[in-house]
Amino acid sequence: MTTLAAARTLVFDERFRFDTFVVGDGTREAAEAARLVAESPGARWNPLIVRAGAGQGKSHLLGAVASRARELHPGRRMLALSADEYPMPPLGDAAIVLVDDVRAGLEPTRAAALRDLVDAALAAGAQVVIAEAGTAVSREEATAWVARSARARLVRLTAPDAEVRLAIVRQAAAARSLTLAPDVLASVADEPVDSVRELLGRLGRAGTAPATERFSLGDDGDFASFLDEVAREVAAYAEPWRVRLGEASARWRAEGHDVEVLERALRESAAPDVDALLAEFERGIARQQEERAAAEREAAARDAARVAARVAAEQAARRATPAPTTPPVVNAEGWVLDWPDVRDLLVEAYR
Repeated sequence: MTTLAAARTLVFDERFRFDTFVVGDGTREAAEAARLVAESPGARWNPLIVRAGAGQGKSHLLGAVASRARELHPGRRMLALSADEYPMPPLGDAAIVLVDDVRAGLEPTRAAALRDLVDAALAAGAQVVIAEAGTAVSREEATAWVARSARARLVRLTAPDAEVRLAIVRQAAAARSLTLAPDVLASVADEPVDSVRELLGRLGRAGTAPATERFSLGDDGDFASFLDEVAREVAAYAEPWRVRLGEASARWRAEGHDVEVLERALRESAAPDVDALLAEFERGIARQQEERAAAEREAAARDAARVAARVAAEQAARRATPAPTTPPVVNAEGWVLDWPDVRDLLVEAYR
């Protein structure tokens, strides 16, 4: 019987399946490779590394692999874990190992334990699938994962394009058997987003706001009714607390901050204390900003001190060096030669 081993291991959302994963130009290669390893574990790509930004479908694809493998290989044991786990759970007789949330800056001890687990799994012939936080993983780290096996393959997921956004909105509407006009669907999916999470968060926010704040559409009841239905559908898919955390995560990530704490909370099945979590996160950001400002002030002070010391040293060196003596200037035009008169010399000689 297939199990997700050990107490702290990762449990995927049951909605994460291949039939709910929207495939487009930026996701097709990754989806096909993931389906292949789920259907034939260890037969071809091993490890399979899926690289993507936050909210672009890495966890969905891992969950789809787990779901499909459970369906086709009920007798194989599966181990799913987050790269943050330490100590690592035992490999045991796991035939499939799924690792989520591999990223740059992982604490060295955890990183070493994860490498050991992956190496042991590959040596045992287990199928390994790794989800990397795309832009956060350095070239060296990515190369190291690929280099662990001659059969390794790296695939990428990108931000949803217009076609994929439209398909996602259609999928959400179809869940409630809504008949939607093509132009209305296009208007909902028109604005580009970096991730599916942002798309659902934007619509989920509309679904949780009061109706008087959500719409100002006059008497156009059909369009308002459609938007209301879609907003409610998305709100049901993305709970309000997930919307808040998703928006905060997107905002802080865009400003260059590490949002792993928020991303980890989003992966949990139960709602955290969102107010407390965001307050603590923002306090941490404030501390980082204060530390960065202090470091910049210290660096500026050190630079100023170095410049002052260099100037002082140059001035001291100039004072210690004796000034060169100036030789007398001979002005030939100023000389007066007073030659004695020859007649005077003759008179003197006569005497």
